[in-house]
Amino acid sequence: MIVKIHGTSGSGKTTAVREFMDLAEGVVPIHVEPYKKPEAYKISVGLNYLPTYVLGSYGNKCGGVDTIASTNELIRLIWEYHKQGHLLFEGLLISTYHGAVGKFLDSLPQDKVWAFMDTPIDECVARVRQRRLDAGNTRPFDEANTRNRVKPIQALKDKLTARGDTVVDIDGGQDLMSIIYSGVSV
Repeated sequence: MIVKIHGTSGSGKTTAVREFMDLAEGVVPIHVEPYKKPEAYKISVGLNYLPTYVLGSYGNKCGGVDTIASTNELIRLIWEYHKQGHLLFEGLLISTYHGAVGKFLDSLPQDKVWAFMDTPIDECVARVRQRRLDAGNTRPFDEANTRNRVKPIQALKDKLTARGDTVVDIDGGQDLMSIIYSGVSV
């Protein structure tokens, strides 16, 4: 199974993946020389389950595939890890479009779930504002960038739904655990 998570800034994408990793029995970062940050994490939930590979680094407050240098590198990682187990990834930049990554995913035989965070936009804005303050960033916050992502994310969700793809709303790591290891039940 391949699960791609979508959502605007502050919607909880990275938090959901971290919660998913916290629920697991084992999390092993996968480092590739000469890079210092992991390119993925191998997640184990039990002996009878295939592992799940979470793409990107989660060493900073904001993680996921936004830490990967290029679309080509992301496609390479998807190709490498999809053959070894389940695949889970998220990122702000890839939340608003299907593009080359989506077309590549469409070509793979695994079941796919397009998961969308269901966090209200005002809560997203408040979270981003607080995250900036926690980091010591006191410059004025222009929330338009966060709010303006909602419409293209919804348009993508509508497009994927119209195609008949599996599209779900989620709010956390337990939802991801359910999707990957119990089938889509969210």
